[in-house]
Amino acid sequence: MTVEHQTAIAAAEAAAAAVATVATVATVATCETCETWALATTRGLVFHVPASMASLTTYVLLEQEHWFEPEMSMLPQLLQPGLHALDIGANHGLYALEMARCTQTGHVWAFEPTAAPRSSLLRSVQDNGLGDRVTVVAAGLAECAGQASFAVSDNSELNSRSGGGARRETVQLLALDDYLDAHAAGVQIAFVKLDAEGGELQVLAGAQRFFDSQSPVVLFELKHGAAINTALIERWQVLGYGMFRWSAELNLLLPFDVAGDETDFALNLVAVRPPQQAELAERGLLVTPAELQAVVPPHPDPQTLAAWCALTRQSLDKLRLPVSEADTACLRALNAVASAHLQVGLRPAERVALVVAAQVLLTPWSGPAASLGLEAGALLVHILHALGRQHAAVKLAAQLLNRWPANTALTLPVAPPQLHELERPRSTSPGSWLHQVLGEFVATKSTLSSYFAPPCPERWAQLMGHPDHSAEIERRYMLSHMVQDRRVAVDGLRWLPLPEHTCNPSLWTALLQAARAMAA
Repeated sequence: MTVEHQTAIAAAEAAAAAVATVATVATVATCETCETWALATTRGLVFHVPASMASLTTYVLLEQEHWFEPEMSMLPQLLQPGLHALDIGANHGLYALEMARCTQTGHVWAFEPTAAPRSSLLRSVQDNGLGDRVTVVAAGLAECAGQASFAVSDNSELNSRSGGGARRETVQLLALDDYLDAHAAGVQIAFVKLDAEGGELQVLAGAQRFFDSQSPVVLFELKHGAAINTALIERWQVLGYGMFRWSAELNLLLPFDVAGDETDFALNLVAVRPPQQAELAERGLLVTPAELQAVVPPHPDPQTLAAWCALTRQSLDKLRLPVSEADTACLRALNAVASAHLQVGLRPAERVALVVAAQVLLTPWSGPAASLGLEAGALLVHILHALGRQHAAVKLAAQLLNRWPANTALTLPVAPPQLHELERPRSTSPGSWLHQVLGEFVATKSTLSSYFAPPCPERWAQLMGHPDHSAEIERRYMLSHMVQDRRVAVDGLRWLPLPEHTCNPSLWTALLQAARAMAA
């Protein structure tokens, strides 16, 4: 972002300051080593992040107003009040603060070796009133105590012991066993988030006593760079852990097979020992491989289909009865999916079995996209995404968009790609709305964030032409101009500064005012 942008934003923020609140305004502050913005998120937390679009954390929080990893939605499910947790490689603390929020009276130890993100994290801990529940440790974890030279960059997410680059920082290293003996002796740790940018095996080497005596659930990076970290997975298996993957659509940990499951968009896995697997399964949060093999899909509850249609604002009595075998299969598959999401009393394995059964029902028509009706195709996109096959889901959604026009009339109930979209406002016909939702799914899920793709304002402008476009599309449209320092037309923006559509209305108001000032 240029100085011209920064100056215009600062002036607009000053004008808005009289009505701003701590929870919604994005302020510019000075920390020990850098200038920061305080950005509010959908979880109700505020994070100090670098005042630069070069920072991945800053960009993603502006773009999505939460961290893009689906496992963030897992934390409120797994972390019960009073549990204690470790965040190893805390960076700006997005996981650490969320963990502290979820555990309430529990404590979180956040290990961050590099100075800039640690300084921001300390400010965030204080501003969110979590100083008594989060301990920020100024060190990295390794096999033994000492020092190391870390490569550091504007993207602190990539700061690491093994990285290259001209900018280096000497950091302190500790062994986890020694730290816990000195500062948390006897404390039971229920959850660990491990992100050491390739140094995970060294961390485990310094934590042998910990893992011999305790069995925390561990969230860890699946990949180091683009390569799957097979050595780390093998180490977890030696320690008696099974591998699972979080499905945000099903709110379940599903068994993960690194040799056979899709890994294109998989960033993290969850390691769980058998006793904890049984506990989480009892709480309805995990499906073991044995359960999945043995389960028989239950009969879907017919009432869930009517409930689903109510959520999509469709009336069953106004939709035509199925006139083909494909229509019948689509309705049966949707009834199974609706039961998996809505039917009370199902075991986790039964819910997954219903989704898999729905996929099987659609298999005869799931070859070329031309053989799928739009309703059945969108349902299959939903199923693939729920089962962790995001690459296949995005590919199919793109095929459907090419096959079916935006004004397609729907005669069967619809299923959007993601469950939360059932609550999305709709002012157009179901077919037009579904086409827009599929278009946004392809545009936003083709990569984890537009940060990783070449800026393409035209793509977001096209999606903004639909009256049911989301606020996230407007945010991406603005950011794609800002990173290129391009003047931006703001007349088509409807949702951006409205408090009900953003956690940071004052910031976006300031950015819009800056854009208008630059265009004048």
